[in-house]
Amino acid sequence: MTEMEIQQELNSIFNRLVTVKNTANHSTGDVTLAICDMRYSPSSDSAGITQTVVLLQAPDLDFPEFTMRSPSSGLLTGLLGNTSLSFPDCPEFDAVYSVSGTLKEAIQVVFSAEVREQLAALPGWQIRANGTSLVAYQSRKIFAQEDRDEFMSTALQILQTLRTGEAELDARPDVSREATGADMLKSVQQMDGFGRSAMLSQLEKIALSHDELDNFCAASCPREIPKGMEKQVLGASKGLLLVGPIFTFMPIVVCVVLWFAGQGWVALTPLCTTVLGPIVFFFALNFRSKKLRTLRNGTIVSGVVDEVRATDVQMNNHVRHYAFVSYELNGETTQAKANVYGSAADNAKRRVSDKCEVRVLVDPQDPSHVIVLDLLLVF
Repeated sequence: MTEMEIQQELNSIFNRLVTVKNTANHSTGDVTLAICDMRYSPSSDSAGITQTVVLLQAPDLDFPEFTMRSPSSGLLTGLLGNTSLSFPDCPEFDAVYSVSGTLKEAIQVVFSAEVREQLAALPGWQIRANGTSLVAYQSRKIFAQEDRDEFMSTALQILQTLRTGEAELDARPDVSREATGADMLKSVQQMDGFGRSAMLSQLEKIALSHDELDNFCAASCPREIPKGMEKQVLGASKGLLLVGPIFTFMPIVVCVVLWFAGQGWVALTPLCTTVLGPIVFFFALNFRSKKLRTLRNGTIVSGVVDEVRATDVQMNNHVRHYAFVSYELNGETTQAKANVYGSAADNAKRRVSDKCEVRVLVDPQDPSHVIVLDLLLVF
């Protein structure tokens, strides 16, 4: 893997923008390994973390998304809510590791008693897994070149252990590995603390049912847009329509106040920022117009997701991914690019591997602008 490919894959798995250096590639059997030093910030207001990680990939793997780390405790965990799975039959494992993820049933199958027993003997590691990829590291720890072989050897041992659990999941076709809105809602409802109420409130705003989506697809134009669908597609763009005028007129007010306060020509300095107001306003207006036009009057066709690619852009603590979608309309095949985030990006990747069709809503004025309806979060 190239340095850029490693960085993009880590962007996707950590759902944060990362930078990498000191990269090296290895392979053993069907497993591809990439080791590097990566740096990222867990949140916009936190300090950066640097650590050595091993990225392991194998084409036959299909992990549900999960994170395994040392157990946390304290006031913050109590307030926000604990989302970890509990394994009371193996207290040795619970003492050294905490596992969290949306698809709890699938994760419990992966973490069988045998897997937990073996992992309990290797404390101090952190694991992030999703699909064909797994990342192993020790939090905030940098390994020198002479220690990397042993580091990779242990990481590979952990992968082989988890691979045993993933094979057990292969034998359970009744257990889903694709997170749906219902799975997210169930996971949040099982939380405790303040975090549960806050997250439930957010999910209620974007709630979209299967019936609402099916009725929307069957409706004639102009369609009525369900509230949850509108919130998922348009986000908080309505607020930017207010921010634009504020950015335009507030600097003028500040200038007037400073001028009469005797600041002279220095009072005119804030006028430089007035240009931001119209830019923000017209960007939001154009964004909303395109989305609303497509939702109300777009053409629904069948398509396939050809590729999903992580970008170097982060919005609301989620890395933006491009989902490249091919569809046929009026006898012509077109490839369009849709922005997807979080669980929608994970589901898009599964659509690529499954080669299944998706419903695509095509802008009546711009065939390159699409909304992939089957990547919306449905409850």
